[in-house]
Amino acid sequence: MAGFTGLLQADGYAGFAGLYNPARTKPGPIVEVACWAHCRRKFHDVWEATKSPVAKEALDRIAAVYAIEEKARFAPAAERVEHRRETAPLLDKFFGWAKATVAKLSGKLEFAKAFRYTIDRREALTRFVTDGRLEADNNVAENAMRGIALGRKNYLFRGSDAGGERTPSGATEGGGWSWSWSQLSDLG
Repeated sequence: MAGFTGLLQADGYAGFAGLYNPARTKPGPIVEVACWAHCRRKFHDVWEATKSPVAKEALDRIAAVYAIEEKARFAPAAERVEHRRETAPLLDKFFGWAKATVAKLSGKLEFAKAFRYTIDRREALTRFVTDGRLEADNNVAENAMRGIALGRKNYLFRGSDAGGERTPSGATEGGGWSWSWSQLSDLG
């Protein structure tokens, strides 16, 4: 990431914080674009564990944003921004409601943590509304990487080092991805 500048859509991994530092001048700033799917997942986990009506309300409010995104999907950037004009007031209401709700919760609850995670990322979570190049979440990228993440563990069990080396190179047939065995081992 040392040579990267621009927009980066990711979850709230603390290791990225230094990348978003506004004082970063070489080669230039990286602007955080947060992921609504990660926020939604935190509320969903609370809903699954507790069946809390407030968690359900959070999920419903987020679903309303995604309903608008469904209309905007695959549209040209300017058209996406036009669709998203409906999103801005929903997000304003969501964040107002979220701040009022988290104030009533014990700070130690996972539910309060879900709210704080989302509230703390408000600016980065709303960037997609006015920039038609951006998505509400990074699901497309994560889904594209899933095969690599799952595969890197499976390649350890190909029977031999040679089998492990051939498997990822075989994925390049037909224009797929290309990784060497040493690169996969470095991934962890």
